Amino acid sequence: MKTKGRLNGFPFFCFKETLIEYTQLNTSLYPLTYLGSVNRLLMSIGEAPVNSIGVGLSESRLAQITLDNVSREVQKRGWWFNTEVMTIHPNNENVLQLPHNTRSLNSGGRRYVMRYGQVYDKHHNTYKFTQSMPFELVLALEWDALPETARALITAKAAMRFQSETLGSAQVNNELATEANMALMELNEEETEAVSYNIFENANLMQDAYMYRRR
Repeated sequence: MKTKGRLNGFPFFCFKETLIEYTQLNTSLYPLTYLGSVNRLLMSIGEAPVNSIGVGLSESRLAQITLDNVSREVQKRGWWFNTEVMTIHPNNENVLQLPHNTRSLNSGGRRYVMRYGQVYDKHHNTYKFTQSMPFELVLALEWDALPETARALITAKAAMRFQSETLGSAQVNNELATEANMALMELNEEETEAVSYNIFENANLMQDAYMYRRR
């Protein structure tokens, strides 16, 4: 028999027998796994959770595609956990090849941009470089590399989209929207804390450098 309720604060429609088995294996004590997130999308439209992701046009496969798309969209903004300063070295062809999971590049100006996965110099119209250069990169991370707050936001936003495109229930969508807003607030709080810590850390480094130069 189908029933509507909430699992770990997440709205769902599910078979009671399947729900009992699922809750025994999945609790809020553990990080949200990739499969667990796919199952949350499935439960938002009344489908039973699965032990593995299917292929073709199966519901679990469509849920996976939605989850991956939303993950890329959320990470594209650039958060403390996927933004890194990296020094890129010229390869054998004098090209600055960026990591394959680079979403965007920030060089502190408009001269250098990312094209075809490489650094392009717009002033000299070239991909060729003779020296290494540092850039701030936004990277797309795998699921297990994401913090729990990011996983929660991605899951909630993906469930909203999946449910809207599949079931189309306004009531469920409103509940999912509430979950997404709460997850975004928590992620923004972590972002603020991380940025504040980085500013404090950088200030200490600058002070240490200043004292060193005075010796």
